[in-house]
Amino acid sequence: MFKLRPFKNSDAACMPSWIIDEREFYFWSAGKFTYPLTADQIIAYAEVMADEQTAWPMTVLAENGSPTGHILLRRADYLQRSIHLGFVLLAPQYRGNGCGQALLRMIKKYVQEILGMQRLTLGVFTNNLQAVNCYKREGFKAVDGMKVIFPLYNVEFLGEQWEIIEMEWLAGER
Repeated sequence: MFKLRPFKNSDAACMPSWIIDEREFYFWSAGKFTYPLTADQIIAYAEVMADEQTAWPMTVLAENGSPTGHILLRRADYLQRSIHLGFVLLAPQYRGNGCGQALLRMIKKYVQEILGMQRLTLGVFTNNLQAVNCYKREGFKAVDGMKVIFPLYNVEFLGEQWEIIEMEWLAGER
């Protein structure tokens, strides 16, 4: 269904249209970008990631080859065989119909077979129920005591306190 390839600056033009509203924007960005999202912000972020040896942004392609999503793989630790998944975003027409699970299956296969990783971690807001449930269906489990992704587990967005849970998937487990 999907394919992954390295991010290209030209992909940035379509990404802002994948954000429906400000709440969704914060689910995706966790305050790392300024609302509303612009292509320039995305290109600047991609340039920073290009300088990190253990990180790379990737574009999700639809069957016809058009950009339809984005992910970031970072904190690659080849000794511990662990990598972190972030900034997961799919175009609206690919949400709520099993495409997110298909994307996660593809990412798990990629990090395991191509990168040799056995552990995939991520952080997700507890009030992003659609994402939390999607991750759980794909075998991700909440982890206590994992290194904190953000300075605080609770952050404020839109005048609300949002809690982040950390999850992991381990190859060979369900």
